Amino acid sequence: GVKFFDIVKKGATLILGILLILTLVVALHYYRENSKLRSLSTEKNITTTDDPVSSAIIAVEKHILLPQGERPQVASVSNLIPLANIPFFGNALVGDEVLVYCKASLSILYSPSRDKVIEVSRQLIGGSCGR
Repeated sequence: GVKFFDIVKKGATLILGILLILTLVVALHYYRENSKLRSLSTEKNITTTDDPVSSAIIAVEKHILLPQGERPQVASVSNLIPLANIPFFGNALVGDEVLVYCKASLSILYSPSRDKVIEVSRQLIGGSCGR
């Protein structure tokens, strides 16, 4: 007959297989979301500034501790319409700036007109970090 431990082994294998598939589905979802955010940056909804050591970095440092040993990519929000469905930009205004720290996987939305940090995310928003 079939032994109890054989049934347990098959059940455990099935559960591990299902967990593996679920993990892959979740990873694929986040990969696609990240790709969408990066493409938004290249479509000129967010425009990068030439000077990464901008006044935004100095201003943001007054509100939040920034990662050390890394210079962020700095971008300006120039068009809100394509960003409307992205929660990170929910309270953004045209002219707000995004600081993207690639190594630290940190994105910060700063509003110079309001002198406030509007949003902070542990996901990379916008910038091209070569990942």
